[in-house]
Amino acid sequence: MPFKDGVFMSKNKTSSAKEIKTGRILDICHLFLTCEEVSDEEMHNNVRWTNDKETGESIFWTKKTISRDIATLKLAGLPIIYSNKRKAYILSERFGRSTPSEEEYSKSIAHLGKKEQQYIRKIKRLATFMNHLRCNICEDDPCDVEYKKLFPTISKRTMQRDFNTLSDVWYVGYNLEYKRAWIETPKERTWVDDYDGEVITEFERPIGHYYIDLIPTAF
Repeated sequence: MPFKDGVFMSKNKTSSAKEIKTGRILDICHLFLTCEEVSDEEMHNNVRWTNDKETGESIFWTKKTISRDIATLKLAGLPIIYSNKRKAYILSERFGRSTPSEEEYSKSIAHLGKKEQQYIRKIKRLATFMNHLRCNICEDDPCDVEYKKLFPTISKRTMQRDFNTLSDVWYVGYNLEYKRAWIETPKERTWVDDYDGEVITEFERPIGHYYIDLIPTAF
């Protein structure tokens, strides 16, 4: 896994503690989206870990930390329950099958502070898009177009931040990259510069989109 000196390394930078937390929550989310049930052992073995800076030994997250992360995912809309019979966490129903109205959802997180609500909404948005990537997108589909269909009111800047966050979970397949389409015969536009009368020819610039390299599967 991409760690150096006990700190998670994203593809572009060293991650902060909050980014590590978000990545860990998305790891757990990915487990629930790809597995029928998740045991304590699977959670322990597959959730992002870190290293002790002094000894270099692996440090796995405590059960208490994982429980808090699961509580965050539940607030974000994942119907997670623990089955004593199976000794595992399961989804009580398919994620996204029943979606509360905005008014109902706002009431469900009204007890949280403003920053906490914003963070929970971010996790909900990312989890929803992760599920959409797995179930409804082919590798040739532009992900930014699909994102805007799901979240038409979200700004382009926020979308790019969300894509950067998902790309940091690259080792399970959420590798989103910006690519420009190839234009075999680009259109020309010719105009005369008003200053010196020079004739300038410009070619059509290809439109760019975000694409995913590989549709995420189970660990």
